[in-house]
Amino acid sequence: MIEIKIEGEIPELNTNLEPAMAKIQDIMLKSVQMNISMGGRPNPFAVKHPNETPLVGSGKMYAGIKGTHTDVSAMVYMDDSVRSSDGFFYPAALHYGANVPPVEGKLMVFEYDGGTVFTMKRKGFKLGPFPFMIFQEQDKADILKIVSVAIFKQP
Repeated sequence: MIEIKIEGEIPELNTNLEPAMAKIQDIMLKSVQMNISMGGRPNPFAVKHPNETPLVGSGKMYAGIKGTHTDVSAMVYMDDSVRSSDGFFYPAALHYGANVPPVEGKLMVFEYDGGTVFTMKRKGFKLGPFPFMIFQEQDKADILKIVSVAIFKQP
């Protein structure tokens, strides 16, 4: 016959994870803000020309990163107010990619070799994804550590 005996006290589950979720939200928010200030993404996604888009250079995207949490979840998101002057939500196009339509008509006027050049059309193209709502590996480890400690009530 096999007899199993467990001695000691079973830890009590913590039913209030709100303080832990607040810490996790802060970690996630700082991680995405760092991505924006670095030009979009952490390594290995090296960015050649950081902070050159109007929304990044103006600080509008950085300011638009928001966070929220409850007692069971934490979330970061881009505020819906981060739009171009004509209402285009750039963060989604940057993060997921977008189809940029062709344009007919005068686009740009510039000086070149002593003359004035007018561009009259632009081909459409696919803008590739440029994910910035991602976390660094250390942030993931820190979040797991917070959750593992918060699940049980500490004596």
